[in-house]
Amino acid sequence: MAQELDDFEAIPINYKETKPRFNGGDANKFSVWVNEHKHYPEEAKKAGIEGRVTTQFTITKEGKLINARILRGIHPLLDEEAIRVIESAPQIWKPGERKGEPIDVTYTFPVIFKLTDEERAQVDSGQFMAFDYGVKEKKPSFNNGDYFEFAKWIREHLVYPEEAKKVGLEGRVYVSVTIDEKGKLVNPAVYRSTNKIFEEEALRVISSAPDKWKPGLNAKGEPIALSLLIPVNFNLHK
Repeated sequence: MAQELDDFEAIPINYKETKPRFNGGDANKFSVWVNEHKHYPEEAKKAGIEGRVTTQFTITKEGKLINARILRGIHPLLDEEAIRVIESAPQIWKPGERKGEPIDVTYTFPVIFKLTDEERAQVDSGQFMAFDYGVKEKKPSFNNGDYFEFAKWIREHLVYPEEAKKVGLEGRVYVSVTIDEKGKLVNPAVYRSTNKIFEEEALRVISSAPDKWKPGLNAKGEPIALSLLIPVNFNLHK
């Protein structure tokens, strides 16, 4: 899916100029290239993480893409992939010009990660993932089990909001938590949700979980605090 042209926006656009061109095309040509070459991380797919990563970069007067960075991220996995694909693009830019002279132009640019209906239906509703992703540690465990054990506990104790039930509303809330080095769940907070109507119950059920956690371990086998992103699903058919 090509990005909307309005999303690929120079900052600021307050003067007449010629915008940079990618491989002889307009902004949409770069959008098409990004979408053809980005890789949706499998772990993010399985956890149902999707959305828009907003990036920023500069096309220099020499026609080089530099300084790619995240303005607004979704999750470290998707943020990392957005930067990777942008930085891997071939340097085939024609620089922008003002009054016939090459200039530096800075852009905001969204990289969209969107699951298909089939992929969304296959989301593992129990999986949670390391929020401090990229460090190879052993994740915390709940009640001597893996993440499915905590997902099962959530499903058994979740109270579906009556207001949502009456109108047949379903959704998902991602809650960030930290399991500290003593195995305590602390700092629960809503990271992202499909509807605010579910947020209070998602926080309540996770906060009410019994202290049956084993902390994560570092490479030396020592207990450490580790942050997790936990999906709480509200599905009427389940």
